Amino acid sequence: MSKGSVIPPALILLLGIGILAASAGIRPGMLDQDPGPAFMPRISGAGLVVLSLYLFFDRERHEGLPRGRPLFKVLGTMALVLAYLNLIEPLGFPLATVLFLGIEMAIIGVTSPLLLVAAPVLLSGFIYYLFRFGLDVALPATRLFGVLI
Repeated sequence: MSKGSVIPPALILLLGIGILAASAGIRPGMLDQDPGPAFMPRISGAGLVVLSLYLFFDRERHEGLPRGRPLFKVLGTMALVLAYLNLIEPLGFPLATVLFLGIEMAIIGVTSPLLLVAAPVLLSGFIYYLFRFGLDVALPATRLFGVLI
């Protein structure tokens, strides 16, 4: 058993426990059938704990930390998610999502320029209009997209 094969599951376990601990103080939902705002953090935290246990006991196929291009993909995606979360309010959901999806597609290896532009724009627009008009949920929008609506 190498240290490299224990570190990823241990980090995922700590993250899962941290999410569960942070969601412990969130108040329950107001209605009987309402899962409340703590539902998703608790499901996510529990899922990460289960995943970490699986990875810990199934180390034969998961040897150590990634190196080279796979490491860049993992670290690049993590940095991009943090940037996305910080830019969604100032840039608005549509623009931040287009940038996030385009850069993430490039990180994972998509090389077609048409696909790198069309897929993020279409998907972001579809999600925005679905939430805004189909579900009547307001997502952060900039003035640019406020004019289009």
